[in-house]
Amino acid sequence: AFPLSVAAVSFAFLGLFLSPTVFRTLYVMAGIAAVVVYVIGDLLSSFLYDGYSYLDQAISELSAFGCL
Repeated sequence: AFPLSVAAVSFAFLGLFLSPTVFRTLYVMAGIAAVVVYVIGDLLSSFLYDGYSYLDQAISELSAFGCL
């Protein structure tokens, strides 16, 4: 995977060749995709972590060192 900065620069570079409407649409779609990927990762991680409770623990605990 590319570092975030390279991906951001590459995506911004597309704006030079696309109409503002198409570029804005791609940006919105990328934002929606990011939310969907986050939610899926959140749900999948919580199912794989035995004993995890949404009510008692923060999502950051799923990525804590040694949690698995």
